[in-house]
Amino acid sequence: MTTIILQLSPATLVGDLAGSGPLAEALRALVLGVVQGLTEFLPISSSGHLILFSKFAGWPDQGLAFDIAANTGTLAALVLYFRRDLLKIVRGGAAGLKATSSGGELPLLLWLLIATVPVAAAGLLAADWVAEEGRNPRLIAITSIMFGILLWIADRKAKHADSLEGARSPLRALSESGDDDGGDEASFRARLSLKDAVAMGIAQAIALVPGTSRSGAVMTAGLFRSFDRTSAARLAFLMAIPVGILVAAKNAIDLLATSESVAWGAMGIGFVSAAVCGYLVIALLLEWLKHRGLGPFVLYRIALGVALLILA
Repeated sequence: MTTIILQLSPATLVGDLAGSGPLAEALRALVLGVVQGLTEFLPISSSGHLILFSKFAGWPDQGLAFDIAANTGTLAALVLYFRRDLLKIVRGGAAGLKATSSGGELPLLLWLLIATVPVAAAGLLAADWVAEEGRNPRLIAITSIMFGILLWIADRKAKHADSLEGARSPLRALSESGDDDGGDEASFRARLSLKDAVAMGIAQAIALVPGTSRSGAVMTAGLFRSFDRTSAARLAFLMAIPVGILVAAKNAIDLLATSESVAWGAMGIGFVSAAVCGYLVIALLLEWLKHRGLGPFVLYRIALGVALLILA
């Protein structure tokens, strides 16, 4: 009996998953897909968790094919959750550009594209460094703590703005638009400035460093720009869509240029698990931020960083 219990212990099971068999590969894909889906949209860094999970479990690198599946899964979650908003944003792009030429506000679609430029440029310039030097657990620990503290400061600022009714809600028209697919497309011109778009775009670029969290960095930038918590989170999620498309396209090109074999079954498991968990996290986090702050995520980031500094 003791032997059986030892064989079923967590450490033994984790070690078994480090094998190369199809079952172990499928289970790794399931676990890492869930980790990707849970951490991609929470302000705690998905890339940092995936790196650490594989490293401390002793699992082999999941490979480029799995990266494509997991990232595409969370991208699918975003598109599905915001499908009605996205349709209106795209429709409003043309109408908004016409209004802009007459002195109106820029369409939200254009702001999303502007915010994508910094991270696209940084991704091209720093891709090799991120893939090699950025996987250091001590670096992930430091970024987790540092950007956790920044998130706490920004969240406190947002709480103060809420109490004074000074928070900005640039997406209020979009969030209150209802579930129909019609509506006034011209109303989906977010009340953003160039400083807003650039600040959030730079935040996305900085978040290429593992442990930072893209959603957390963009929320932090939005809160410092006096957005309310829900608007900052919604903008962070909407800005993730063009970034996700670029990442998926680059990874697909890189995969085609290599001779890496593709485990389609594991890819499918990673895609589905990341998509399902990601969708649930988006819904739950937006609901959470209507009434609560980001304090628990700050505490988690700091605790994770301290633990890594001790163990690394």
